[in-house]
Amino acid sequence: MARIVYSQEMARAIRRIKPPVNGLVMDIKALPEFLAVTVYEENIMEYDDSQREQIMQHLILVRDLIKSYGTPCHINGEQNMPRKSGS
Repeated sequence: MARIVYSQEMARAIRRIKPPVNGLVMDIKALPEFLAVTVYEENIMEYDDSQREQIMQHLILVRDLIKSYGTPCHINGEQNMPRKSGS
């Protein structure tokens, strides 16, 4: 089985997609069998229903872009955002 890699080319392509809202926190995590586009409930809940729908469409676009590189990808939700050390 091929190793899952999040390439610089993928990262550049994702950065070219404008997020639908300011302040959206989205991480790309390499897991053993796929890449996970991870978002955080505490962040998503800051937005209204219309904005959350736009965020979901954005996540699907990012997921599909990663899949276009032949890399398995899933959208993953976590409850709390990781805290930066020293904060």
